[in-house]
Amino acid sequence: MVPARGRILDLGCGAGLFFFLLSHNAPERSIISVDCRLERIRAAGRAAETGGFKNISFAHGDIVSFPYPDSTDCIVLIDVLYQLSSQDKAEVIRKCSASLRKDGVLFVKETGTSPAWKFLWCYFQETVISRLLRVNLRRVEPLGAEVWLDIIGKEGFSAEIKKIDKGYSYPHVLFICRKTDA
Repeated sequence: MVPARGRILDLGCGAGLFFFLLSHNAPERSIISVDCRLERIRAAGRAAETGGFKNISFAHGDIVSFPYPDSTDCIVLIDVLYQLSSQDKAEVIRKCSASLRKDGVLFVKETGTSPAWKFLWCYFQETVISRLLRVNLRRVEPLGAEVWLDIIGKEGFSAEIKKIDKGYSYPHVLFICRKTDA
């Protein structure tokens, strides 16, 4: 579903695995991957250089304050917004809207809140990782689909929801967002 060409922004990229997969055999994609953890960005940069991935660049920064480029064709947020406050979630979606071209697309992959057993398992795991391993010290704040649709809609998007959790113990949900205003 990600466009085969154009400027693509990966916010909260971690080690960049997703975009290594997307850049393979897709030289017409210009990918900018951003993460707040410098060690991840450095590791991803080394891997990109070693693997000959010339169409990916990496930037260190917090996605709330990082300046997004103009005229972006696609923005991807994979399992990152649940770590932000409600205010920061809205700010990131607002910045995505401002960055995207008129026909651009925003993909938000998050953890849903149903079924309850999947949600509880994921919430428990994220809390343990955050607190015990000190990987992420922010509050884990997953939202239900209705709340996401409200946030996304207020920032000028319409969204299609795809549940992508079949066969997984996590309640994966994908929001495919398109700008509704010019």
